[in-house]
Amino acid sequence: MSDTRVTDWTIPGSDGQPIYGNTHWPTEQARGALICCHGFKGYKDYGFLPMLCEQAALQGLVAMRFNFSHSGMTNNTETFERPDLFEKDRWGRQIEDLQYVFENDKRIATLPRVVFGHSRGGVTGTLFAGRIKPPSLVGMINAAAPDYACKMDDLVRDQIRAEGRLLSPSGRTGQKLYVGLDWLEEIERDPDLFDPILAATKVDCPMLILHGDQDETVPLDCAHNLHQSATPNSEKAIIEGANHVFNCPNPMPVDTPTDQCTPQTRELIQRSVDFALSYCKKARD
Repeated sequence: MSDTRVTDWTIPGSDGQPIYGNTHWPTEQARGALICCHGFKGYKDYGFLPMLCEQAALQGLVAMRFNFSHSGMTNNTETFERPDLFEKDRWGRQIEDLQYVFENDKRIATLPRVVFGHSRGGVTGTLFAGRIKPPSLVGMINAAAPDYACKMDDLVRDQIRAEGRLLSPSGRTGQKLYVGLDWLEEIERDPDLFDPILAATKVDCPMLILHGDQDETVPLDCAHNLHQSATPNSEKAIIEGANHVFNCPNPMPVDTPTDQCTPQTRELIQRSVDFALSYCKKARD
């Protein structure tokens, strides 16, 4: 069972919409903080995120997971309760949300921090790290992250312009979700500003890039490209046999024994926690 304490919180995010979060607190003096960003159609309780935060807290890190304000998700994990917000989401909103989370809790204000992002959450984290550059950010972890902000071809772009939105149903809940035109227009106004490859060249802190060699959603080449573009102290680890979610079921209870996880999930969590601990320690020494 857990030896850590988990608290729930809600803060205003982009456009005043709520960000729902959970913080896992270590029982000992905190060594640093890990802030976790979910991916597209993901949420703070998805798959390995609760266990990652729990394991981080057990090893002395304050670990935070949250729903982006326009993810459409609340604390109800069964459905997208706010599909209207999902349609209004865009990269700028997510970067803004991450900054709110980064700066909100004064109890971690003096702690070195590492951002973890899964899939599109990794893009958000990289854009944040390359653009905002908070001094307390000492590490960035990308797990199965794309090296692009938009992969729509011209036909799909024309469709979203004509209809004002693009159908993107949820395979998990069966709901009809839509990507709004604002998302595309934001990228097209300034493509360089939302290019994770360019952002990676501007990230000052160490980066850990994790990817599965069986990822069916985001090509493995993305990991190689991000690694080549990142700072000289970028690390890359390809996890053998891992798919896009690192072979983790959803949901997975936070108190699942680690020996009951798949080897790929265990490796993802262990590498992430070790990296965060290492660079938080270096920042404090």
